Amino acid sequence: MTDPMDISLQPIAQVKLVDADVPDTWRAYGSDPAFAASWPGEGPLPGGWYVLEFAVEVLRGAIHAPCLYPDYRRGSVSESDKITLPLEQARKGPHRVRTLVRFHTDLDGLRFDPSVLPAEFRLQRLSLQRLGRWDAARMMLGTLLDRRAVPGRLALVLTMAGDIALGGPRRMADRLYREYTASNDLQVMSDYAIWLDFYDDTSPDGVALAVAELSALTATPTISVIVPVYETAERWLRACLESVLAQAYPHWELCIADDASRSPHVRRVLEEYAARDARVKVAFRPANGHISAASNSALALATGEYVALLDHDDLLHPLALLECARAFDANPRWRMLFTDEDKIDTEGHRSDPYFKSDWNPDLFQSQNCV
Repeated sequence: MTDPMDISLQPIAQVKLVDADVPDTWRAYGSDPAFAASWPGEGPLPGGWYVLEFAVEVLRGAIHAPCLYPDYRRGSVSESDKITLPLEQARKGPHRVRTLVRFHTDLDGLRFDPSVLPAEFRLQRLSLQRLGRWDAARMMLGTLLDRRAVPGRLALVLTMAGDIALGGPRRMADRLYREYTASNDLQVMSDYAIWLDFYDDTSPDGVALAVAELSALTATPTISVIVPVYETAERWLRACLESVLAQAYPHWELCIADDASRSPHVRRVLEEYAARDARVKVAFRPANGHISAASNSALALATGEYVALLDHDDLLHPLALLECARAFDANPRWRMLFTDEDKIDTEGHRSDPYFKSDWNPDLFQSQNCV
């Protein structure tokens, strides 16, 4: 076993420093970001077994499917030679990576691809340490045994013994390396979660930046939010109402019609919010008339220049009404607009976005864009 050697990285594609004054903090963009890796001294890097070690702190997005491309052919790399790095996780906070890699023969060059998804990350000391074959075998075997129950450990040891008997140490090493690299998995954020992390800033600072744009509006029309309510669970009813009260755009009124709900909590919650904010208006229908009648009862309370439709267990994005007001201000001839939407689960995780197109009359007649 030799001493670890530091590996230097030079960005060559779709990766750049987040801040020129802050070293080792990178932004990977596109689907094929890459660094050229170099080692101390001159000449090829000898082939063999190496421990690759580094620390990475994911600041935004996710590190997904990082890999090495060894250059065995003086200036070219091949997908067939790609070494996928078996990271167990990629999450915010420092994460130390220590894994075994094998180079078939001497290297003329080495490329490090940090991710196939957008990410901002801080990379600390990437190093390679050469191992002898038996040290490499012990490392792989120890890792695999740690991850298995007793019956699985016994089966693995017997398989290794059979490989040595039939094909010698090389056959055993090949099997160990296949098992070792296949036993790791990367837990990764969904593509949409990464998009939200990069482009949907709902932090206090992000909302404050949006609110600062209110002064640029030439008009601030009142938007009447229409909500028909019927037997809504208290948790979701409160969440719906809170999402309106949390709007960055303050020029709204919330027009609610309860469609003769029998559950006592519905009236109690609606009266509570009406007393809490003068912009909340509530009508209690004497008989159930279903969603159209209830919506019309809510509409009768509206005095705003525009009307927005909201279901009783849906949530409004905190910038939703502000973005609508900005769009109307920039397009004074518009009479209506439709917006994007997504799904949210009980834990607050968003998914299944519907990014709607610009005006498309054929699509409008075949899908409910509103």
